[in-house]
Amino acid sequence: MCKVFFRPDATASESFSLDGTSVFKKALNRFFCPECITDFQPVEPPWCPVCGMVFPFEDENEICEECCRSPRYFHQARAVGIYDGILKVIIHELKFRGRIHLAKPLGELLLNSMNRMYGQKQPDAVIPIPLHPKKHRMRGFNQAYLLACQLQKLSSQRPSCPPLSVDKNLLVRSRWTDSQSGLGKDKRKSNISSAFQVVNAENVRGKHFLLIDDVYTTGATADECARTLKMAGAGRVDVLTLARTL
Repeated sequence: MCKVFFRPDATASESFSLDGTSVFKKALNRFFCPECITDFQPVEPPWCPVCGMVFPFEDENEICEECCRSPRYFHQARAVGIYDGILKVIIHELKFRGRIHLAKPLGELLLNSMNRMYGQKQPDAVIPIPLHPKKHRMRGFNQAYLLACQLQKLSSQRPSCPPLSVDKNLLVRSRWTDSQSGLGKDKRKSNISSAFQVVNAENVRGKHFLLIDDVYTTGATADECARTLKMAGAGRVDVLTLARTL
C-alpha cells in the first residue's frame, strides 16, 4: 500500500449508501490509488451502545467495562472508521497539511453515519469540538468546524434529510490545554477538565446536540464537552467522529 495522496483538485463523488465501506470508496476513490482505497476498516456493530467501542458482545445492549466503571456524560458516541491505514492518512492530510478540500468527501462519511444514527429525527444542533483561540491561530482552521459545515451543506442538498443547524459559538474552549496526544487516559481527563464553557445557557436547555470531531481516542475531550453542555441544561449530547482508536 503506497498511501500516496494525489489528484488534490478532484471532486468527490456525490454517491450515497448505507454501506460505510461503499460510501468511503465512492467519496474518496479519486484521491488515492485502487489498492489504498481498500485499506479502510469501518466501525460496525457489535459495539458498546454508549462509547461505540467495537467488541464481540454476547448481548447487543451490553455496556463495555470502561463505560460501566466511568459513566459518560454523552448518550452515545459513534465513528465512521478505525483510526488506522488510509483513514488515518486522510485525517492527517486535512489536519496537519491543510488540505481542507478533503472536508467535503469526509463530510459524506459523517452524513452517512449520522443518518444511520438518527434517520429522520436529527439533533437540534451540531457543535464542532472547539479549539482554543491560540491553537486556532496556529493551525489556521478548526477541522471539526470544517467537517460540521460540510455535514450541514451536504445534508441540505438531500431532500430526504431534515434541516441541520451548526452552532460554533455556543461552546467555547476557555482554557489552554496541552496536546492530548501521547497522554494516558487519566492525564487526558485531568488535562481537559473545565476547559470548555457554554456561552448562552438559554440556547442549551433541554436540547439535543451532536458533537463533531475528527478522532475519538479515550473520549475525554468529547465527554468534557458533553459534561459542560449537560451542566448547562442540555437534554442529550451525542458524539460523531471520523475515526476512533481501537
